[in-house]
Amino acid sequence: MSHTVFLSREYCTFSAAFAGYARGIMMRRTGTANLPLHAGRVPAWLSTRMAVLGRVIAQAVVHHYGRHEFLQRLADPFWFQSFGAVMGMDWHSSGITTSVIGALKRGLAPIEKELGIYVCGGRGAHSRRTPAELTAVGEHTGLDATPLIRTSRLVAKIDSALVQDGYEPILKKTRWCVLKRKANLTSLQRFRLRDLLRYNLKTVRAYLLKEDFQQFWEYHSPTWAAKFLDDWCQQVMRSRIEPMKKVAKTLLGHRELILNYFRAKKQFSSGVIEGLNNKAKLTMRKAYGFRTFPVIELALYHALGKLPEPDVAHRFY
Repeated sequence: MSHTVFLSREYCTFSAAFAGYARGIMMRRTGTANLPLHAGRVPAWLSTRMAVLGRVIAQAVVHHYGRHEFLQRLADPFWFQSFGAVMGMDWHSSGITTSVIGALKRGLAPIEKELGIYVCGGRGAHSRRTPAELTAVGEHTGLDATPLIRTSRLVAKIDSALVQDGYEPILKKTRWCVLKRKANLTSLQRFRLRDLLRYNLKTVRAYLLKEDFQQFWEYHSPTWAAKFLDDWCQQVMRSRIEPMKKVAKTLLGHRELILNYFRAKKQFSSGVIEGLNNKAKLTMRKAYGFRTFPVIELALYHALGKLPEPDVAHRFY
């Protein structure tokens, strides 16, 4: 069965540039690169364009070179990296694999029967549906999906196998690495924190937001402090980290009271009030409660005001 592919002049120019870019990358097979971690998701408009562009490129490769060649190219990390860059992802993006495969899955869905290429699985909850999707493809095409399902499950257990071989889980023994200030970290904790920051985890993103908020106390102008606080809270509300969003809502609820610290030119703080409250609570706790308010008031006067104790009525010898 023959297929006809209609390519525009722009697409031909694009294909030539893509092939040259891929050859340039594949010729250099040695070297190292420091890849940063990126948070967030691919915008909807870019995701739609990636799906359309991925479908066109897949059609061109399959119709000219066959399905086997297309799968072989996807397996080549250099070709796949250039493929993702051309589709719109940054060349050093940490989420390029899942984003490109997800876009390719959506793009090939309408023509998967025509091309004979099916994309299963995906990111997050989609990965848990991989065995069911493989079974459905096997029933539709007559392919034995059992070996594919077994391979998929073996790959999913790689993390567990690494732990059994002696590799520690990512977040193990890192609690104080993210809770303590950087200046108070030990040498070992600094190394653990450096390794932890390489992963795109919610804990890492929360830590970076927490460290970013420390700049708030360096402002002197109430106007600029308010702008930083609003921008930081807006960024946190978009982070989809519920505990951090709760903190942001609390800060916004006490926004004017917090900014009073800057309006007073940092001359006053609530430390004195917090200290008095703690002493009052400690006084009542030591007495296991009081029956009447005058007794509480008298006890607080003695505890907080450091009043002299009255002379005892009796002396013991």
